[in-house]
Amino acid sequence: MNFATKRIRVDGNDRSILMQNENGPCALVALTNVLLLSSHHEHSELLELVQPKKVDLDQLLTVLADIAIATNPKDEELSVLLSLLPQLHTGLNINPRFDGTFEDTKELSVFKLFDIDIIHGWISSDDKVQKYTYEESQQLLTQAVDIRDRETPGSGNPQDDNILAEANLIEQFLNDSSTQLTPNGLNNINTTMKEGNYAVLFRNDHFATITKHNGNTYALVTDLGFRSCNNIVWEYMGSIDGSNDIFFDGIFEETELNDTAYTTMEATERKERVEQVDKDAQLAQQLQLEENEAIQEADKKQLPKKSTIPKTKTDKRGTNHHQTPSNATYKHTHSHHSRKNNKKHNSMNANASNKKSSDCVVS
Repeated sequence: MNFATKRIRVDGNDRSILMQNENGPCALVALTNVLLLSSHHEHSELLELVQPKKVDLDQLLTVLADIAIATNPKDEELSVLLSLLPQLHTGLNINPRFDGTFEDTKELSVFKLFDIDIIHGWISSDDKVQKYTYEESQQLLTQAVDIRDRETPGSGNPQDDNILAEANLIEQFLNDSSTQLTPNGLNNINTTMKEGNYAVLFRNDHFATITKHNGNTYALVTDLGFRSCNNIVWEYMGSIDGSNDIFFDGIFEETELNDTAYTTMEATERKERVEQVDKDAQLAQQLQLEENEAIQEADKKQLPKKSTIPKTKTDKRGTNHHQTPSNATYKHTHSHHSRKNNKKHNSMNANASNKKSSDCVVS
């Protein structure tokens, strides 16, 4: 497995960053990019590793393990935490609490190995909701369903009534914060982040590298479709629904996603579709050829003209060939490397003025 890289200019320095692979953004990409960009983390072996256009997963994990060992030589749990490193690109047991913290888990400690902060903005303004983690909220909602199913109106059980009341608060909060970011949360991120620092943001089951510049928070753009867009480096986090999210270049000057950028991404998708159609045609042609040869062989042996190609072979190969990668969103306490892409490009372009043009090149 490989990760593509992109060369960008940040803080006057040319740096390479990791881009998301075909399986989507993940914690490994976000953590590595913090190490690559932050002036507090200067690791020459990592900087050298990402110079090529592609980085091998196993080599990356080896370098990260070496960095962790070098910076935490006396950590008694180091071997256990290092065993969790490979999970950074598949899924982590991350359980956010609605007060802006996380449940303390071994997986969360992996970030501490590298002295990297991980934050989220899924924060409620109600102290009755803030005491819950996401996982605890799901358990409470399940209890509420059971109570409603077994109880009759006016049963008067104080404990059950309290569960139902808090379940209603939780349900309302979850409905109102479908983007996993609230006004309180966005404000908390802006006040918690120190100017010029980098951190990992957990949002919408996705891990992103973020930084603070001139009092504003920006997320690093790592979507593979933007690899050739040299001017698109940061995305301003100006709203909870993405309506005010605007692209910026490496020196935080506003730029726009023009038609060329769309053409670049569409060209890549179109190329993949064409290649898929070609493979389908080749497969069908090969199966037909095998079918004809089997019939001809049966004729020579004066056997019934019956295909020797099992029907299941066609079904199996055809089905597998048409499968496409899933974009399903994972639950918070399981795999968290996919993302709901809530970008509002039309709103963004409408709000942008005097923007620099992106220099995307159609590949």
